[in-house]
Amino acid sequence: AKVKLHEIREIFSKHRAFQNVTKLEILAMKYNVKIIYCPKYHCELNSIEGL
Repeated sequence: AKVKLHEIREIFSKHRAFQNVTKLEILAMKYNVKIIYCPKYHCELNSIEGL
């Protein structure tokens, strides 16, 4: 029985080990705040690089 990639992704996404939610994300959900993550060390998105 061959399992397709999208089926594996769906199975893994429901697994407890992949249900990571940080304290920051929980707090943001509580106050209805959307968090936008930027790539680390990106020169155009990191304000310190403009100095």
